[in-house]
Amino acid sequence: MANTNKKYEPEFKRKIARLYLEGGRTIESINKEYHLGDGTMRIWARKYQEECADSPTQKEELDTLAEIRRLKKELEDNGIRVNLVSAGC
Repeated sequence: MANTNKKYEPEFKRKIARLYLEGGRTIESINKEYHLGDGTMRIWARKYQEECADSPTQKEELDTLAEIRRLKKELEDNGIRVNLVSAGC
């Protein structure tokens, strides 16, 4: 069961959001690994997307994450598994 009173650092929240937005990880797998509540990761991902939309540099990072996700899906559709780590915004 997730600890509802735990506080997380902003950088940790962004890292978790990038794991999901980059693709290759489901919300459920991230929640399970990091012991997060059901809606926590979705909230963090949405806030991260909003932050990135407010800044041209961060918007570019969000666009890059979307492109990584698209390319990973394309590779996986062709039977190739890829695991990347991004620097994030």
